[in-house]
Amino acid sequence: MRVESLLRNNVWLGWLFSLLISASGCDRLKSDTDPSQQPPPAPPLVDVIKAQMTSVQPKFTVPGVIESIENSRLRPRVSATVIERTIIPGKIVAKDELLYKLDDSDYVLALKQAESKMAQAQANLTDANGEWERAQRLKEKDAIALADYDAAKAAAQVAAATIMEIESEIDRAKLDQQRTEIHAPFAGKISVAGYAKGDYVTPSSPDPLCEIVRLDPIYGTAQVNQDMYFNYLSRHEELEAAGQDIPDLVLDLLLPSGKPFAHQGVFENWDNAATASTGTISARIRFPNPDGTLLPGTNVILSGSMIFQVQRVVVPQAAVGQDQQGHYVMVVDENSVVQRKNVDVGLRIESNWAIRSGLDEGEQVIVQGLQKVRPGVTVQVRSEPQSDPKMESPAAVPATIDSPSRPADAS
Repeated sequence: MRVESLLRNNVWLGWLFSLLISASGCDRLKSDTDPSQQPPPAPPLVDVIKAQMTSVQPKFTVPGVIESIENSRLRPRVSATVIERTIIPGKIVAKDELLYKLDDSDYVLALKQAESKMAQAQANLTDANGEWERAQRLKEKDAIALADYDAAKAAAQVAAATIMEIESEIDRAKLDQQRTEIHAPFAGKISVAGYAKGDYVTPSSPDPLCEIVRLDPIYGTAQVNQDMYFNYLSRHEELEAAGQDIPDLVLDLLLPSGKPFAHQGVFENWDNAATASTGTISARIRFPNPDGTLLPGTNVILSGSMIFQVQRVVVPQAAVGQDQQGHYVMVVDENSVVQRKNVDVGLRIESNWAIRSGLDEGEQVIVQGLQKVRPGVTVQVRSEPQSDPKMESPAAVPATIDSPSRPADAS
């Protein structure tokens, strides 16, 4: 009995010991998996930079097209048969160079007829003037009837008028004869000839004789945002009002081959009307083109620096994101909390963006660690905010407008 009692006691003690061990293990497991017992995670580390104000020198880069300053479609001024043609398509012709010669036989004959009429009219004028002088002498002696006196005077006047009429016929005949030769009105590249030797042409002929395009100088034309246009005019007026000289724009051209054009251009004028659908206005730049390299219709890239500076907050491009709402940056406020700032980007300055609106100078903009954060998250700034060394120069920073998909932004 005693032995059995001891065995029962040992079994009961073993069971109790196992239960205690199991409960202790569960408590340890519970403490290991309970989030309330874990230390909070460390805030994400981010690098920031202070947004700062910078003087920006707008530099535009926009697509353009080459246009001729003069383009003439020559047509005959008289009706005649082509007897000579000197046109070589694509040739550069000089001003006043002969291009067509028409048969002038009819106009030579008309001139001779007019000259013959002039000889007869001059003889009639001589007789009429003699009779008028005789009538005047007789009038002094009261020896001529008043009707005869008036008739002599009228005959002299008619003879003089006839002379004037025939003189105009002679001038017309000479002019028509001269117009049988067609010369280049200015130097330029000539097209194919519209008519051949033996063709009869008239002022109403359907096709022109040829077309001449002036190549030197030539225009580079670009569509520029209206903001740039009005900013340009405003700055221009400010400089004039201050009595300052208006600096010349530095204007360059990039050929379709990717090579820069050898000559710089000069701003010529703005178009006389803007395009409402695109919010742009056409600007014309005159380029010297002595070798005829640039041809009308060629697509080129135009670039240049504007005459004014603007003040803009500048941040690295890497700090600027874009989604359906537009461009934005993430900033860290004074409580180390991340906030989203929707911004309107303007000029590109090397690897930076000039911000037109939405961001204030001095705000801490996240430049590293953006993938770890979202608005409302508390972060830890890895280092003290610092400035981009590229932005510390006091001189104006050249800024580029180079997005062909949107109108050029002047600010």
